[in-house]
Amino acid sequence: MNSHYFRAAWSIVLLGLATGCSIYAPMLPIAPVLRDKNQAEVAAAVHINGRIQGNIAYSPIRHLLLTTAGSYQERGSTEDTTHFYNRQYEVGLGSYWPVAKSWLFSGQLGYGQAESQRGFKGIRNFLVSDPGYDKYKTHYNKFYGQVAASVDIKRVTLGLSYRRTWIDFKSLTYNGEPLPFRRMIRDEPMFLLRTGITRQTASFLKLQATLGCSFNSGNGLDNADDLLNRHRVHVREDMLTYSIGLIFHPHFLPKRAE
Repeated sequence: MNSHYFRAAWSIVLLGLATGCSIYAPMLPIAPVLRDKNQAEVAAAVHINGRIQGNIAYSPIRHLLLTTAGSYQERGSTEDTTHFYNRQYEVGLGSYWPVAKSWLFSGQLGYGQAESQRGFKGIRNFLVSDPGYDKYKTHYNKFYGQVAASVDIKRVTLGLSYRRTWIDFKSLTYNGEPLPFRRMIRDEPMFLLRTGITRQTASFLKLQATLGCSFNSGNGLDNADDLLNRHRVHVREDMLTYSIGLIFHPHFLPKRAE
């Protein structure tokens, strides 16, 4: 078995990786369930670590998919034991293909940018009176490709998506000093479950839960120095992603009687 896929499966077992300590913050892959032109989807989700994300998807013509998303998190301050700040956005272009009445397949290519900062305060003890503060800070660009499939089963939609993300670090520092990480590749599968809040099958408002993982597929090191081992985990760490959110479909709103 390919070692990357074994690591992904192991990450799903180790739920403790969900809150992680990586400077990289994966976005939830956008897997909209649109089946025709002039349909749209607006989504809002909260990650388990408190980061919020919003997505918009729209189909101006049949089979054409336009997407955009953004996320934001600010947790703690530099006085806390841990501190994390992140904001990012992405835009995508893709296509979707309904099959029969229940199945839907889609694919996308996209681009995004992110700014992220994470800090850790050391442990004070009788030997260390001032443990200091480790701070990582980065700006990066990203490119991604994604495929997804979903199936409707009465009022429930089940879906799977797979995203590969190429990270290009524009800057990456540790306590103000540059680190020799330049690139990183992430594999990011995700499972989603949706259910309508109203009794109608074509509900305009749905509840969504997701479970996925993000794991490193390329080391991103220009110089594999053993002294960088302590930094690798904070840059490349494998992690779980799970969230809960709401999906709004304006095209399913009840029509007013003429």
